[in-house]
Amino acid sequence: FEVAHDTSKPFSVNANGSVIKVLGTHFNVSAYADERWTTTTLVEGAVNVSKNGKAVTLKAGQQATVDRSTGTILQSDADVRSAMAWKNGYFRFDSESINDIIEKISRWYDIENVEYRGQFDDKFTGTFHRSKNIAQLFDNLEKIAPIRFEIKERRVVIMK
Repeated sequence: FEVAHDTSKPFSVNANGSVIKVLGTHFNVSAYADERWTTTTLVEGAVNVSKNGKAVTLKAGQQATVDRSTGTILQSDADVRSAMAWKNGYFRFDSESINDIIEKISRWYDIENVEYRGQFDDKFTGTFHRSKNIAQLFDNLEKIAPIRFEIKERRVVIMK
């Protein structure tokens, strides 16, 4: 979101029970129904994130992570580049497991089922343009790690 400050027209986002009050800013909200956490990352300006009477105010470069079930809000420094990579058309991975990568790309590539055959301890760092197809991503990963992928419609098999 990119929101101009206008006191006569307050702007807020309701995401999974969290309320983000905007004070003129650039920010990102990740709030998927199937995920436990709702994460707000602030790029510029200020926002107030609240849930169940608890609240934090974020400054640029910070994020708030809200546990949907308990309402706990964790405030921390953010990796703004990673949080905003999607807006620029990229996936960004920073020392992430294959499980984490698959979780990030599953919605974009409409992966329905994943089968793991083997133990996967490798960590990956890099960026990948979302306009490329999933086979290209898997080809790149196969070149740098002892891992193989098979794609069968909306299913992926990952093998060691």
